[in-house]
Amino acid sequence: DFQELGTESGATVVKTIPAGTIDVTLTVTDNNGATATKTRSVTATGAPATAPTNLQKTGSGCCDTHGDFSWTPVPGADGYEVFMDGVFGQGCFTDHGAVINGQTNHGRVQAVGLCLGSDYEVKIRARANGQWGPWSPIVYVNNL
Repeated sequence: DFQELGTESGATVVKTIPAGTIDVTLTVTDNNGATATKTRSVTATGAPATAPTNLQKTGSGCCDTHGDFSWTPVPGADGYEVFMDGVFGQGCFTDHGAVINGQTNHGRVQAVGLCLGSDYEVKIRARANGQWGPWSPIVYVNNL
């Protein structure tokens, strides 16, 4: 399908195009009116997600030990990764993470090696357009 994205002119042209593969045609005209045209296929990926906000612990339990978390979802995200890193000297010093697929606002990290009564540094990132976005600021969780 041909999609007209507009005609721009000038020595430098910047154009935002949608994610996907499209044909881009460049026509150059010199001072005498002579023109040359080239068409190339260009693949553009969508932007990676931004970092989710408002990460907080909503619960915890055992057998296997787990931490439940909620966050504000990122528009366009199709997955999230929550990572927990044990705070040295504050209980179990282990780290674990979980990927939660789908557009959601909550998830669970559950693993053998997480310990109730321990402190963790927790962060989250979102995936959109096949790319992981940046990590959120660290949230300190006391007594998982």
